[in-house]
Amino acid sequence: MYKFGFDIDGVLTDEGNNENNIWHKSFINHFGEKVKKVSNSYDFREAYNLPDSVIEEFLIKNKDKIFSSVPPYQEAIDFLNNLKKQGHKIILITARHEEFRETTEKWLDKNNIPYDKLYHDDDKAPLALNENLKIFIDDHLDNVREIKSAGITALLFTREHNLNATEDEYTARVDNWQDIKEYIYNYYLR
Repeated sequence: MYKFGFDIDGVLTDEGNNENNIWHKSFINHFGEKVKKVSNSYDFREAYNLPDSVIEEFLIKNKDKIFSSVPPYQEAIDFLNNLKKQGHKIILITARHEEFRETTEKWLDKNNIPYDKLYHDDDKAPLALNENLKIFIDDHLDNVREIKSAGITALLFTREHNLNATEDEYTARVDNWQDIKEYIYNYYLR
């Protein structure tokens, strides 16, 4: 039995890409066509070149709705349910603030996503170590880098905002859930 760790946003959630990204579409709906994405940064302030106060106002009005409605990857649901049936533990560590716990739990339940523990914390590496995870998958390079430095296998889920990552910053790069399944089967479930 292994403990496998997963981020939620950008890993379990199918946020879409480019113009079809749920966050980008929400920015357009909120601000109108005048808002333009200027970079692929993970940080909205940098991505849209907007001040903190404007981003904060947008997030207050839209975050809960987005967290509630974003679709999951069906492959993630199937794979995590399969891991649970095999007796493995699933640990979710999200940077979502604790205030979104109820929204997150409802979303996980609605989408039939199994888990043994759910943490809301930006500092994921200490939690991953404390949980004795075999592997953690995240799309945020800083998290992956810290988890890898802690000696845990850290897979970087490819997203626009992490394309410049170098190979020494992660254990392996995965582009989709098929890649995740293959990695886990090849290294842990033979």
